[in-house]
Amino acid sequence: MSGSKLKLSVSEKQIATVATLVAKAQSELGDLKPMGSAERLQAVKPKAGTAMVVPAIKALVEKYELPSKYVTLDDSSSLFAYAATLKSLLTQVVTLEQSIKDEILRSESSAWTSISVAYGMLQKVSIASPALEAELAPVEAWFRKGRVSSKASTPASKPASPEASVDSPLAKA
Repeated sequence: MSGSKLKLSVSEKQIATVATLVAKAQSELGDLKPMGSAERLQAVKPKAGTAMVVPAIKALVEKYELPSKYVTLDDSSSLFAYAATLKSLLTQVVTLEQSIKDEILRSESSAWTSISVAYGMLQKVSIASPALEAELAPVEAWFRKGRVSSKASTPASKPASPEASVDSPLAKA
């Protein structure tokens, strides 16, 4: 296995470059702060297509001389246009986010497939090798722990041999 050329879709340099660009984009957006959950619940969520009726409502208010000092419609069209621009930016960011999530999944899936095959081979060999069986015990315990739904149903584990606990990468983690 050593000496194999690992082909990655995205290089460390590319990841660093994108991270720098994301940090710059965040700083360019300035004081944007996420809404709190209460504020988000109180915010009015317009129906789809609302931006299309704004000019008609504005024109009718002006035509029938219903302006109010409490309701201003001057900025409404601009605010909906601003929201549309932000939505197009969001679409690009969401697409980037999904691409990154997919690449993470591809990478972890490929690694897990290799590790699972290696684990299966180690299990078969450990039948004939007590030393390997002892060193493999923490790994097997980890697999059992992942499958158990509650602590009450976990069987009492036997202590691993001193060699297994010292040499095992799981013991160090």
